[in-house]
Amino acid sequence: MAGEKLVEMKAYCQKAMSCKNPEQLFGELTGDTSKERLDKLKKEYVRLLYLYHPEANKGESEELLCVAGKITNVVIYLYSLAEKRINLGIYGSSDPGSSKKPQYEPLKTQHHGYAISRLLAEDNDSRVYAARMDEAADENVCLKIAKEPAANKRLLTELEVLEYVRHYQLPKPIDAFMTEDGLMVLVQELIDGFDLFSILAMPRYQNGIPQEHVAWIADRGLNIIGKVHTLGRLHGNITPSHLMVRSRDHSVFLIGFTESVKKVGGRYGFKADIYGAPEITKDAPLMTQSDLYAFGKCLILALGGDPVTNRLPESVNPKIVDFLAGLVRVDPNLREGDAWGAWHRWSDLRLELFGERRSFKYFAVD
Repeated sequence: MAGEKLVEMKAYCQKAMSCKNPEQLFGELTGDTSKERLDKLKKEYVRLLYLYHPEANKGESEELLCVAGKITNVVIYLYSLAEKRINLGIYGSSDPGSSKKPQYEPLKTQHHGYAISRLLAEDNDSRVYAARMDEAADENVCLKIAKEPAANKRLLTELEVLEYVRHYQLPKPIDAFMTEDGLMVLVQELIDGFDLFSILAMPRYQNGIPQEHVAWIADRGLNIIGKVHTLGRLHGNITPSHLMVRSRDHSVFLIGFTESVKKVGGRYGFKADIYGAPEITKDAPLMTQSDLYAFGKCLILALGGDPVTNRLPESVNPKIVDFLAGLVRVDPNLREGDAWGAWHRWSDLRLELFGERRSFKYFAVD
């Protein structure tokens, strides 16, 4: 029986890893609204994890657990893409690159004019569009537009952080204004990169990003988190969607500050799925440890690991495994809470493992 189960798991693993888009894994998700389709997606996602997650196969052989981990990675990657495609209204589209037509005519303010070209992303609070500012030949900005007046406050929070921190690893704020409908529009520079979810969905990285590249991604990430913390802010919602990687110059940008809070006196109002630290509740006191926990989970995912169980591939260097374990401990009192301290230790580890603290090796994205 055990042998038959391993054969079955290997067959499903091969099938899952051959999926070029989330539709091939999750199938048709019917429903009259995005919420109905998201509910069906979540049910299928939970069903697959119940069958194939390593935790659901405790007591099985190491070989089977390894296969289960690979399946889980693919399911998590494709779930994130499916969720994004449903929110964009393009799930099931025959053209993976298609998107909704912009809902706005060209916008003009006292300072600039914006011609919206395509929808980039959508969440509960806002829609993000690529646009051409001042008749530029190519897209050069993105417009984050609140979905309803109640979301204006969160976009104001993001604008406050971007204007206050002003760092080269954050999007540059360009403009902010209100539409005639009373919706806030936040204009930022357009970052020509990919978030971690998008990179991990690329065929070459479906088993994880090589350690030598995760080394510089972690370095850049800890650097900007340290800067944000030094200036008295917490990001509050770091997920793979909020880490933008630009391959041409090995840059990493931290985006999505609508849930950011001040280190003194602030309170979290939610808990991000998987990446949110266990201590986060509505009335939880703020902790730098919570941001580092979320970032550690992102790095585990980047290496081809399972952010639910923190399980990493056997090929990952044990010293890297130990470092990440210090970021994602359940007890925040035992967890790393100093981003700068973590950055220095990571820098020393890079030198020890890779012989250098900097990397210029080409990072392919396709």
